[in-house]
Amino acid sequence: MTTPKEYTKNLNAGIITPQMLSDCLYSVSARAKNYRNLEHACYRVAWKEGNRERKEHFYSLKEELLSCIQPSCIHKEPVKKRVRYYSYEYAYYKISESKGTLYDGFYYDRELGEEVYFIDTYKDDFKYFLFYDLGTNHTFHTPIDDPAIYDLPIVEIDKIKSHGEDTTDLISMAFVNKVLEFVRSHDHKIELTEPEEEMEL
Repeated sequence: MTTPKEYTKNLNAGIITPQMLSDCLYSVSARAKNYRNLEHACYRVAWKEGNRERKEHFYSLKEELLSCIQPSCIHKEPVKKRVRYYSYEYAYYKISESKGTLYDGFYYDRELGEEVYFIDTYKDDFKYFLFYDLGTNHTFHTPIDDPAIYDLPIVEIDKIKSHGEDTTDLISMAFVNKVLEFVRSHDHKIELTEPEEEMEL
């Protein structure tokens, strides 16, 4: 994607608009997801680790850009969490009598001196995300562990859908890096503004 001329003009004037920041966020977020997909598809350890490092790099840039704005709420996403129950736990016998078993097996425990059986199943759980909305064509999420530490409303949503993107459709990293330099030089305290319209005489 060719960087719009007005973006460069705005940045040179010390202006970052919501759409500019949104496009930069989408660029690093989509690149991170591209590497996430490659990481999952790789079987060779070295390639998997390389893609994981690149993924984390772009996610760190996303977090840095998000530090400029405030989240509007917390999104609560229902998920199925895989858990394992062992035969020395009371819950094992409750689960073994019910449906929903994904996998079961056993192993010999030397400390107990006996075979230990186990069952893998799912339980209902939730993931929490800070939600950012710049009023543009993209919104953004960042995962959190404890929603209680934030003074924000919690909104339950359906599953978040995320995907990568062809990098030719994204704002270039050269421009993203210029925006990051501006953000860093202002200690993350920037005000998103729209350029004033030139008056016609």
